[in-house]
Amino acid sequence: VQPSGYMYFSEKEINKLKEFTLFCDFNNDELKHLLECSGAFYKSVKKNDPIYFQNDKLTFLGIILNGSVRIEKIDLDGNNSYIIDLYEGNVFGEFLILDKPNISPYNYISSNNSIILCLPFHGKYRTNKCQHVCSCRSKFRDNLLNQISNNNFDISSKVYIMSQKTLRGKILAFLNTQIQLKNSNTIKLNITKSKLAEYLGVNRSALTREL
Repeated sequence: VQPSGYMYFSEKEINKLKEFTLFCDFNNDELKHLLECSGAFYKSVKKNDPIYFQNDKLTFLGIILNGSVRIEKIDLDGNNSYIIDLYEGNVFGEFLILDKPNISPYNYISSNNSIILCLPFHGKYRTNKCQHVCSCRSKFRDNLLNQISNNNFDISSKVYIMSQKTLRGKILAFLNTQIQLKNSNTIKLNITKSKLAEYLGVNRSALTREL
């Protein structure tokens, strides 16, 4: 539930937020102003609890402070497909700011017990307290575009991987994207076989045989 009025953020909390790419070039006063004029608040979400369902109206831009958020998509036949997980520092609900109608195209589910920083912007950076685009929000917009670009890279990579015709092709495409992402031929995957099978849309035993 969004609290009424401005939520106070301590200097310690402000300094912690500045560690994220989204706020890294803000000074303390700018960040406090951004949080105040956007009506920022914290939201705690338990594991497997929904944050947004597909086709829900978006009411805030979410920034993951702790935990992770799973993105899923339901097709016309009611089949649920896992897309990716977002982790600490990632954003979701960016469609709230970029376009209208403000409708969620995905299910956003908390993969773990998570803490989300919620920024309930109205339209394109308009708020009740600050009708004009202040300098801190202009800076935030530039940082947000970089974050959105990273999210789009993850999703477009998933599309490329799933376009492969064979399971082996999907596995190799997945590994190649990880190599490019980590810029190393030696990679450590922070994912279980079950999660990888779900990501590739295949049976776990079939994945194990192919590996």
